[in-house]
Formats: sequence, C-alpha cells, structure tokens
Amino acid sequence: MGNGRPEILAVSIISFVLGSVFKTASHEHLMLFAWVLDLGLSFSLFYAIAKGLGSHEADVKPNNEEGINKALYAFDVLYNPVLMVTKSSILVFYLKLTHGRGLFHFANYATLFVVNVAGLGLTLSEVYQCHPVSAIFHFRTQTAENCTNIFQSSLSVVPYDIVTDMAIIILPIPLLTRMHLPWKQKVILVITFGVGILVIVVDVLRIAQLQNTILSRLEPQFSYNIANIAHQDYTYITAPSFMWSIVDVNMTIICACVPSLKPLANRFTPRLIWVTDKHAGPHSSPRPSDEDGATEDGTRQSAENETVGHELLEVLTGGQVEREVEEQVAHIDEGQGYSTTKSFVNRLNLQPPNMLKLSNKESVLPIVLITVIYFLWGFSYGLLNTINSRFRIRLKLDIWSAYGLHSAYWGGYLVGPLLMGRPVLKRFGIAATIISGLYIYACGALLFWPAAVSSSFPTLIISNIIVGSGFGVLDTAANLFVAICGPLKYSEIRLCLSKGAGDTAIIFARLLETRVFGQLPTPYMVSVQWTSLAIAFFNVILAVIFYYLPVPEVPDEEEELDELIHHNSHDIRLFGLPVIWLTLGLGVWSMFFYGGALGSIHIDLIRFTKAHGSRSVHTSDRPSPLDFVLIAQSVWTVGHFFAAYIQWVFLKPRQTLLILYLGCIVFSALCMRTSGLTAVITGLMLFFLEGGILPIIFGIALRRTGHHIKTAACLLETAFSSAAFFPFARYAAELAHGQSYSYCVIVAVFCAGTIFPLYLNFFSVVKRQVDPI
Repeated sequence: MGNGRPEILAVSIISFVLGSVFKTASHEHLMLFAWVLDLGLSFSLFYAIAKGLGSHEADVKPNNEEGINKALYAFDVLYNPVLMVTKSSILVFYLKLTHGRGLFHFANYATLFVVNVAGLGLTLSEVYQCHPVSAIFHFRTQTAENCTNIFQSSLSVVPYDIVTDMAIIILPIPLLTRMHLPWKQKVILVITFGVGILVIVVDVLRIAQLQNTILSRLEPQFSYNIANIAHQDYTYITAPSFMWSIVDVNMTIICACVPSLKPLANRFTPRLIWVTDKHAGPHSSPRPSDEDGATEDGTRQSAENETVGHELLEVLTGGQVEREVEEQVAHIDEGQGYSTTKSFVNRLNLQPPNMLKLSNKESVLPIVLITVIYFLWGFSYGLLNTINSRFRIRLKLDIWSAYGLHSAYWGGYLVGPLLMGRPVLKRFGIAATIISGLYIYACGALLFWPAAVSSSFPTLIISNIIVGSGFGVLDTAANLFVAICGPLKYSEIRLCLSKGAGDTAIIFARLLETRVFGQLPTPYMVSVQWTSLAIAFFNVILAVIFYYLPVPEVPDEEEELDELIHHNSHDIRLFGLPVIWLTLGLGVWSMFFYGGALGSIHIDLIRFTKAHGSRSVHTSDRPSPLDFVLIAQSVWTVGHFFAAYIQWVFLKPRQTLLILYLGCIVFSALCMRTSGLTAVITGLMLFFLEGGILPIIFGIALRRTGHHIKTAACLLETAFSSAAFFPFARYAAELAHGQSYSYCVIVAVFCAGTIFPLYLNFFSVVKRQVDPI
C-alpha cells in the first residue's frame, strides 16, 4: 500500500472535489475543460522560456531550437481553443438568462455560433501555419514562402477578439438592468457581469505592445508592410507578445468565473447581496402607494420585470430565492393575463410616448436627442472617409479601384434598409433599428483593421459594404423618426436641420484628422487601425446609451398610423393610380437619380478642384485640394440650413424642392462651360443647392402613407444606393470627351429627378396631399 500512496492521494482529492460540487452544469464542464487547456497553454510557454524564449536567437543553444519551436507551436495551437471554450462557457451560461427573451436569445446563439466557427477556423490556420508542418520546428526553414507571418496573423484576428468580447459583455446588461430589484443589488450584478471589460483592456494592451514591436522591426527597413518582417531573432522579439497572450487568456477565465462567485458571496456575505430594508428587496411586497397608482401597463411591466429578476437570481444564486417571490409573481401574472409581446428597448423601464401625439414643444427634446446622434455618427463617418483616403494612398489604387471602393459603400444601401432594417423596424421599432445599425457599422469598422494589417483590397471592399449597410439602416430609422416626431407640417424642416448637424460633424472630423492627427509622425496604416477600432468602440457605446433613452416610438396599430392619412386620401386618383402611391413612387424615382448625381459629384471633387483650382490662384500659398474639399463640405452643410430657413419663412417644401433642382441643373451645366476660379465657384454653388434636396424628398414622399410608412422609408433609403452606379457612367464620359463634358451626365440625372417636383407643383390634387396642414 505504501507504493500506492500518491495514487490514493490523487483519487481522494479528486473524489473530494467532485463530491463537494453537488450539481454541475454544462457551462461549468466547459469552463473546467478551458482550465485544462489553459494549463497546457501555460506549461508550453514556461517550457519555451526555460529553453531560451526571451533571449536573442544567437544566445539560444542549437539543441534547444527545436524544443522552443515545438513549445511555441503548442502555444499557438492551444491559444484559440482556450478562448473559444471559455467564451462558449460564458455564452452557454447566458442561455439560461436569455431563455424566452426573444431577440436576446437569438443574439446569444448567434454569438455562440460565431465564437465556435471562427475559433475553429483560427485553430486550423495555426495548426497548418507552415507547409510542411515540420518547418515550424526550425528557425531556418521558416520563410515567407512556406510559413504564415506570425505578426500578420496575430494582428488580423483582433476584430474577432474585440467583437466577441464586446458581445459577451453587453448581452446580459439589458436583462440585469431591467430586473425589479433594489438599486444596490442591481449595481452589484451589473458590475459582476461587466468586469469582463478588463479583458478588452488587456486585449488593447496586447495589441499595442505587438504593434510597437512590429514598428521597431520595420523602421530599419523603411517599410510599414508587416509581410516584410523576417523570422530573424524570433525568440527575442516575440516574447512580450506571448506574455500578453497568456495574460489575456487567464484574465478571460478569471472574469468568466466571477459571476459564479455570487452564491459564495450570498452564503458568507448576505448583507452585500440582499437588502435588509423593509421597504426594498426581492423579498418585499410592492408598496401600497405603488399599487394604488399603477396603471394596467405599469402593472404588466412590473410583473414582467419581477419575473425577469426572479429568474436571473435563481440562476445566479443556485435557487436560493425564497418561494414567496415566486408566489407574488404568479399572483400578478394570473391577475393580469397580459400579452407576452415585449418591447425590445427597455430604457430603465421608462415607457416612451407615442410620437404621433407630440406637440411641437414636446418634440423638441427627442429631436435634439436624435440630432446629437446624427452629429456623433457624422463625426465617425468623417473619420471613415479619411480612412478610405489613406487606404487609396497606401494601396496605390487607380481611379477604377477608387470608384469600386466608393461603390462598395453605397452598395450597402442596396441591402441594408430593406433586408436588414425593415424586419427590425417593423417588429421592434425605431430605437431597435438604430441600435442594430450602430452594431452593423461597428462590425464593418473593425474589418478595417485586418484590411490595414494585410493591405487587402478585397477585405477593404467587404468592410465598406458592411459599413454602408449599417449606415443605410441608421439613416432609415433616424430619418423616419425625425420626419414624424412632432407636427407633420414641419417634417422637412426638422430633417434639414438634423442632416445639417450630421454634416457639421463630418467637417469637424476632417479638420481633426488633417490638422491634428495628420501632423503626428504615426505611420498611415497604424493610425488607420486605431481610428477604426475607436470608431467601433464609439458606436457600441452609443448603442448601449441609446438603449436606455426613452425615445418615442411609431405605434404598431394600423388604425393609429392611418391617422397620417386623410379619410379620402386613398380615393383620390391621378392617371388612374392612387395619388399617395404615385407620389411615393415618384419620390423613390427622384431619390434614385439624386443619389446618382450626389455620388458622381462627391467622388470627383478632389480631381475637379485639382483641374480647375490649380489655375484659379497663382500664389505660392494656394489652397490644397483637401482645403477645397473642406470648403465644399462646409457649403454643402450650410445648404441644409438654408433650405430649412426658406421653408420656415418663405416657401412650401415642394416649391423649395423645385427651385433647388432647377438651380442644380443650371450650375451643373455651367460646370461644363467654365474653367479656373469660375468653375470652382460654380461647383461650390452646386454643392450649396443640392444639400437640402434629400431631406425634402424624404419628408414629402412619406406623407399620407399611413401604416406603410416604415416600408416607404426603407424604399427611399434603398433608392439612394444609385450613388454606387452613376459615377462609372460619368467617368466613362470623361474618358471619352474630357472632365468638363462629363458633367452632362450630372445634368441629365438632375433633369430626371426634377420630374418629381414638377409633378408636385402642377397638379392640384397632389398639392393638397403634400402641402403642410
């Protein structure tokens, strides 16, 4: 028996541990498996350090070379599986929290799918990082031809890590904050689940350290292409990266295990978890004052929140919630019998008002809120334009490729509003659609990172499509909100002002980038990577904040929405068609051609100013083309406010739209016949006039569409995707007849779009439909 003591001790310890755990769940099994993988990961790194990792390659003994490489190969292969299993454990745990919560449950499964599919793909890429695999075991056989660059592959997976980490942190927060619990308990739960933010902090530190290492290796080569890094001195330059990787993995496991400590805290420090005040706590009954003043909707919301809180506490405390809470919830459920349909956006349990019933004064605050949102994402859009410009310089794209990049962004409008925005808008409302658009935009912005790392044009195209789709969803919801939030007679004015605020932010973003960031001695692609990461974080934070704001919603009842239609509007016909749908159809037509003109003019702006601006000023301090772009953007923004002003003081929206269209035709025709300073001024006038067209088309086309208004908004935004196609036609005309002549395409497109304002102004039945009441 004496020889068997170690085995007996091991079996006894294992039996004691297993016997101490009365009930284990599937997520706990996954976490235990992750811990075992982490043990192997840590051991491989410690073994490599013992063999010489961290020393210069010249100081490593030849007989240790193969041992280091085998250990680091094991580390690379285990790294992604550890993170994959750890994140899967967290998400499986979340399945209990999100069960029966509709969209949250679907998002939980979607994140779980992404984590496992991406993790498996990354693991296989690490397994086969060299061809043949045996080449990984020797420094001298690792060449760019047969092995993947370790720096490039490490930086390229940053979006996967960031996106999944953010999703895991954000998923439970809305459910926790809607719990019917005292404030102290709610804060404790949010902090408990939000501690995962430390993982993102470690991720950022690891990325920064790796990038600094890369730059220090590239600067002596006068290059910023990561592929130029050779495998020399591999043991020395990669050691800090491996250190931060092991910190990242273990921090993820630690944060993942924090929620599981709540039953322990509940057992030994109950005062921290439960509130002992007799007027609060999960064990207390509702106050009489609350019951007396509760409306039916308020009681339903309270019952729903009580149920959510009960279920979450059951999960977190291992079933230690007292039976009386369950009885209270059951009593409320039986007494009310409310519908199970839930609002997606909870906003700290505040019920948003019906936007159709807001007065002019009451609509000011919500409109200001959305205008602030316009401003914030307009700022990020301005930075995004700068990113694309730097990519064009870095990749040395020709004009056709630059046009393809431009078309990829606007092509996102072809799929975003109808395929992504409309289902969310119809089912969950405007606020949920804005949040969805922000998340899509964030995912697209993160893809700029691997595109910058690998200098990949296809990845850049994909990221622009996703960003365009996100913006299309955002524009659909935000424009619809501004158009109908408040008195309808001011919808076009509100749209002009809100769009003008967003364009003002674009100017600030470009000024910041060119005047501040552009002067820093940071390599182009490095600043692009961090800018895209900042944009992604910014959009996620904005989406989380927006979730809690009491934003007015469009009612789902068809009868209430049909108040937007006069009782006889459907009976009025023109050319045998209902005038409402004829107006909407021509509005979509006009938006299609306006988008084509806008895309053709804006993408050609720098080349236009280079061609004519260089001949307009003969001094050494002549403004650069970028300065002309800033001036044109400023004039474009002022055009929005000008259109709002003349509608407020002088003209009806349909009259303003006709004047703007006719002015665009005149000045685009003048661009064909002028040169030098005259051409530049003419181009600026064109920018000034076209600024107010989009919001006026949008506001007019939505009038009297009733419960079809959400679909109508999606159609109008989708029509704007024409900006992806018409620039190619203009450039083909330029190749055939010169740049000035190519503006004949712009003239033709504006003429086609003018059919809509002519229709609005020359038929009396149409005037009665679209004129503000």
